[in-house]
Amino acid sequence: MAKRILEGLNIDEKTEQVYRALLSLADARAGTIAKKTGIKRTSVYYTLETLKQMGLVSSYNERGTERFYAEHPRKLKDYFDSRIILAERLIETLAKDIKPPVDTGNVRLFEGKGGVESIIDEILATKDKTVLSVGSADKFLTEFGHMGYGARRKKLGIFSKALRFETDKKHHQFDPSGRHQSKLSNIRYLPPNFDFPGMLHIFDNRIAVITYERGGLGFVVTSQELSQMMHSFFENLWATAKGGRE
Repeated sequence: MAKRILEGLNIDEKTEQVYRALLSLADARAGTIAKKTGIKRTSVYYTLETLKQMGLVSSYNERGTERFYAEHPRKLKDYFDSRIILAERLIETLAKDIKPPVDTGNVRLFEGKGGVESIIDEILATKDKTVLSVGSADKFLTEFGHMGYGARRKKLGIFSKALRFETDKKHHQFDPSGRHQSKLSNIRYLPPNFDFPGMLHIFDNRIAVITYERGGLGFVVTSQELSQMMHSFFENLWATAKGGRE
């Protein structure tokens, strides 16, 4: 048999053999095709029916005998064009069955001081103009220096609700009761035994975590469900923290 050329169209070897044999015969009975291809007559009949369904073979009756002839190879294009039209219709139908994707979150990793600065920039770009945060400002300043977060936040009109540590009080103006509050910030202080070696920021539908490993390591997660979970976590901590008022 000649080298196969229809395999790329997902047409099996037997179907290709029968079709190409009939192209060369122009017009023949199934028995003649069977002799030319070496394929059993019963298989030839089955294959011819497949080719007829594809529009590549037609037949007629002569004196009680069915004879077959091959359609021009351009019919291959007609066949696959019809498959494309059918596929487009099926896509529309199947698309209705698609379950909306679950929000699995979008996680991005940041490294080094430059990475931390990128996280800070993203926090300050909040659309909701509110940031919840947990962690030591004193520790952050010691590790990364002054990045102008507070001044930039106030200039942008972003409200901060923060849980800090006793060691952070030197960075805040607070009254004798331990409360610290302004139009754009509200701070409460966590107990000394609360271990939180990093900074957590919750804003919009995102969570930003900054740790002090390897000169600064952090990530930002975009997820509505995780954001809601962390909001709940924050509010529970807020309720137990000292000082401040709503």
